Amino acid sequence: MRRNNHSITKSKTWKGYHLYDRTQNKVEDGFYIKILDQLRNGLEGILEAEGRINVIRFDISIREEDQFIPTGETTNKAVSELFRILRRRIKAWKDKSGKNRKINNLFYGWVREESAAKSEHYHCFIAFKAQSNKRVPIYDTKAGKYIWIYKTIVDAWEEASLVGQINFGSRVTDRFTGEIKQDNEFYYIEKAKDTGRKSLREAYKGLSYLAKVATKGNQPKDQRMFNFSRPIGTPNPAITQIKALPTTPYQ
Repeated sequence: MRRNNHSITKSKTWKGYHLYDRTQNKVEDGFYIKILDQLRNGLEGILEAEGRINVIRFDISIREEDQFIPTGETTNKAVSELFRILRRRIKAWKDKSGKNRKINNLFYGWVREESAAKSEHYHCFIAFKAQSNKRVPIYDTKAGKYIWIYKTIVDAWEEASLVGQINFGSRVTDRFTGEIKQDNEFYYIEKAKDTGRKSLREAYKGLSYLAKVATKGNQPKDQRMFNFSRPIGTPNPAITQIKALPTTPYQ
């Protein structure tokens, strides 16, 4: 099956990985295979090269008040510029002692979406050599500012564009407390300790949301629907040939 000149799959798994299934109405049209493959190759490649990686997912929303600004080509260029700036900033990123973190390999990408219900927006991610093995707060409420890599991403977007806003991960309502939390914005994967590739599978499942067919139909003519950096190295055959585990739905 094809749409927008790209093949799609309606399978619940792809080459050993389970696909996003939290919101069924968003994935019932299937997933673009090319996006799934690029995600898989890129994640496996940088994990093989680095051994330990962090993956950060974020969205860029173009607000209603920004709609007078030409979209499509203009905003695609701004998002591409964001990643150019982000590459520079991450490679210059220092730890608390002032030492360079020596992050050289990056894998990143974005997809553009737009629908009648939701204006133009982008789903993005970036993967790099791990800097934390646990989730880091996005925002310092006392200081009133973003922190860690999140500040780097926000600052890069402000340098690249004066429109839109950054959101990290997905807003999820806790079914017991009703509290709204951020989810899917942070992943830590350590190849040597990732028994059964559980952490890698979790990251891929979350990021496979970017490959969904839904809301990608309204694309400006001759403009990119998605863009990814080149994979780092060569994926390990032991990863790519691993069989799928039983489906584990999101909690």
